[in-house]
Amino acid sequence: METFSPILAQSYALAVAELRTCYDERGIVAGRHQYDDYWTRDAGFAWMAALELGDWQVAQRHLEFLSRLQRRDGMIPFLIRRHLSPFAMWDIKIRIPPRPKFRSHKSLFLSEVIDSNPWFAIGLADLVAHTREAFLLTDLIAHIYPALGWCLGKVGPDGLVREGILAGWNDGILKSGRTLLNNVIFYQAFNRWSGLDPDFSTAARGIKEALQRDFFNGHYFIDWINRRPHNYFDSNANFLAILWGVADQYQADRIMDFAFENLLDPPLVKLVHPRYRPGLIDPANRLLRVADYSDGRLYWLDTACLFVLALEKMGRKREAEDFLFCLASLVIKHGGVYEIYDRSFQPVRRWNCRAEHPFARSAGLFALACRKLGLV
Repeated sequence: METFSPILAQSYALAVAELRTCYDERGIVAGRHQYDDYWTRDAGFAWMAALELGDWQVAQRHLEFLSRLQRRDGMIPFLIRRHLSPFAMWDIKIRIPPRPKFRSHKSLFLSEVIDSNPWFAIGLADLVAHTREAFLLTDLIAHIYPALGWCLGKVGPDGLVREGILAGWNDGILKSGRTLLNNVIFYQAFNRWSGLDPDFSTAARGIKEALQRDFFNGHYFIDWINRRPHNYFDSNANFLAILWGVADQYQADRIMDFAFENLLDPPLVKLVHPRYRPGLIDPANRLLRVADYSDGRLYWLDTACLFVLALEKMGRKREAEDFLFCLASLVIKHGGVYEIYDRSFQPVRRWNCRAEHPFARSAGLFALACRKLGLV
């Protein structure tokens, strides 16, 4: 890989600089244009990279900010607005006092967004691991019991977590019920704190067993179950299942076999296979003519980074390096790490949809992949 070093070094430097551009007084914002707010799930990925870079103070600031906004029932906000939202998509910024959000901004706010609590728990576990001085974080760790206690209340009798409509990460698709992605995230949160309380350990074990029992179809973990199975391949969820140990070795190999056959479109990876059918697309997205934002027609660079990280986790380093080099070439070609790309591998630029740049989640995951592979 020596001949690839200049390309990787240049792309890595761009990614790190763009991630740090998203550092703010209270933590890490998702982007610097239409997403210039504090999104907990975006920060969850960005914290991983920040901690790997030694920037633990920014992760601590963000976690402390979230802890101050934790509700009495233990819930953590999934979003903290600092700009008036109707104008944000056109990059018109009207500052407002920080406004925490707990319910989906879609579907008339009918559903709680439930992944913020496990992301808070995962981030705090990572912070403790990197600082190695947990006693300095005593006040922050005190928020773990109410946060994970709230999570325990979401686990059903079958061991799995359920979510409301349009309340997950991909809120452009009409999912509800037992989704793979949120159950993988909840598993990781409980597992990281399993030594703190037997209930957390029991919940982690129950989720993992239930996912392997009900979701693995012999090739991959299916997308969600709501009255019936929905057999889409959710790339992010399956790659995280490998990274976080939900998938055993046999399952990880089958997932990657399926991904190589059906998901790869170098230098990027498809979001889903097959593409979500039109009837599953959020009506608001169809009305705004951004149906392809979430249905699998556009590429997300963070998905490709998770693919690389999953390969590295499996010990398939050469394949991970080769694919990361393809990503690095794309980053250099466009002078940065963008949110979404079209079928020509160009950052999306439309009147009604524009790829965020800088974008903390993708920049952070790209930098993290470079470091995990030891290439920088």
